[in-house]
Amino acid sequence: MYLEKACISISEFSLLNKLVVIESSIPPGTFEELVIPILTKKNKLGSEFWIVFVPERLAPGQAFTDIQNTPRVIGFIDENSGIIAKALYEKIVNAEILLTSVRIAEISKLVENTFRDVNVALANEVGIICESYGTDVDELIRVRNSHPRVKLLQPGPGGGGPCLPKDPYLLLNPQRKQPISSRIILDSRSINDSMPDHVVNLIKESLGIQNKMLTGTSILVLGVAYKANVSDTRLSPAKEVISQLIKNGSVVRVFDPNTTESFGGETVSEIWKALSMSDVLVVLTDHDVFKKLNLKQIQQTMKRNPIIVDTRRIFNRKEAEDLGIQYVAVGYAGKIKT
Repeated sequence: MYLEKACISISEFSLLNKLVVIESSIPPGTFEELVIPILTKKNKLGSEFWIVFVPERLAPGQAFTDIQNTPRVIGFIDENSGIIAKALYEKIVNAEILLTSVRIAEISKLVENTFRDVNVALANEVGIICESYGTDVDELIRVRNSHPRVKLLQPGPGGGGPCLPKDPYLLLNPQRKQPISSRIILDSRSINDSMPDHVVNLIKESLGIQNKMLTGTSILVLGVAYKANVSDTRLSPAKEVISQLIKNGSVVRVFDPNTTESFGGETVSEIWKALSMSDVLVVLTDHDVFKKLNLKQIQQTMKRNPIIVDTRRIFNRKEAEDLGIQYVAVGYAGKIKT
């Protein structure tokens, strides 16, 4: 465990008049059960050194802005540590700073990401329901979100990144205690983990309308980063989508200007050349540069009877269909259900 190794390393030195700040996401109980015992072997907490847990709250691509402008939570065991840490963060943060117990701070970080994960799962489930009804989830979101107390998220290909896929499990697995059971949290994780399978099925069913199969089909994937405008591909749903397509015999090419990762597909640097060889275009990341692509040019460049599977809804559905493109999205199955 990296945190344990770090604590052991700094515990070998004098911590006199030092403030130790832990910002890693950790299972509840880690601060008191692991960190404190290691650091207090040679140093006395509260009189010789101070320590706090401050949950990290930043998003890739906007770290500096988030560090300065996002409210911060400081968890402490002894009050002096909290007071000293707050004085430090007040010099950095232009937002509210909340002091609380270290256990609440540990749990709060994990609940924040679990809350997001559960809401993503709800959006994905509603999207699949809309496909079954033959409706468009985008229109449902437009109407439903007019309610002042409702904000349904946009469904997509699944959750990814370094936080959402793991933090719900950390929440349910406290340090040195038995796991906690939870239906809604684990079911949400299961839904989000299954979305790459759903995307592959949408591709397969779209091809089936044209009496085609995944085998031998040329597919261009736009984006493998787990979110827009970053290079981070950790736990990206693109990995599973691409792996399944390759396993089923598709010829998969990948274009992502922010990373060289391709998850086994062929990396391409010229998008229009790749489009000219493609039967299907699959959008897995909503980079801003992709939103500027011209649908008419895409239709004219791709092979005959082009299919777009737009899991991020970066293109206008009506425009695509008016151009004769077979358009499918998570939450809109198009001709599949008709």
